[in-house]
Amino acid sequence: MAVYRALADDLTPTTDGDFARYAGVVVAECAADRGAWDDAEARLTSALAVERGRTTVLEGRICSSLAQVYRAQGRDYEGLMLARRAVAVADVTGPDTAR
Repeated sequence: MAVYRALADDLTPTTDGDFARYAGVVVAECAADRGAWDDAEARLTSALAVERGRTTVLEGRICSSLAQVYRAQGRDYEGLMLARRAVAVADVTGPDTAR
């Protein structure tokens, strides 16, 4: 837990642009990997609020990661909706392997 919090505190605020947004998503995914679902959800929903509708690879990644968090929380419908959005973004932004 301390490692991902250190990343969030030290790296993200001092970095600009795309890298900062990616770093924030990685920090949220680390929280999810450790079962800190509430923290991961809060970070990912904040990231999605910034990225939503841009149809970027990052938006797809956020949707996919948040769908996994919702699945782990037993929130299947919400997870399904985000998974569908992740696939829609992948259709636009990446090769077939992105799906």
